[in-house]
Amino acid sequence: MDASTRLYKRLGEIPEDPNDPDSLDDLVVCAFGAFERYYLCWKTRAGEYKQDDYGLPPALKDWLYPSDGSTRDFDSLQVVFGRGEEYFASDKDGKVEHKEPEVRKQ
Repeated sequence: MDASTRLYKRLGEIPEDPNDPDSLDDLVVCAFGAFERYYLCWKTRAGEYKQDDYGLPPALKDWLYPSDGSTRDFDSLQVVFGRGEEYFASDKDGKVEHKEPEVRKQ
């Protein structure tokens, strides 16, 4: 399954029934990158934030899902994937990023 197929399949699984409180109300973040990687964050009609991902680098996953049970500030959350393993994520409380070293041509 390629990245876009996996992502579109997952987006299609999020309920959209206007009478269902678990249905999508607002897509907060939709980021996708290399290696089938994606991260989704959405707000339900009931006001609950939900997240889903595939293939995230461990440091980014740890930042998005803190082990102490807290959550990121979803209203200000941004996630961007670059080429290869690169990423940047931030919210009002902090940020995390990884850049691959530049290879200089001789």
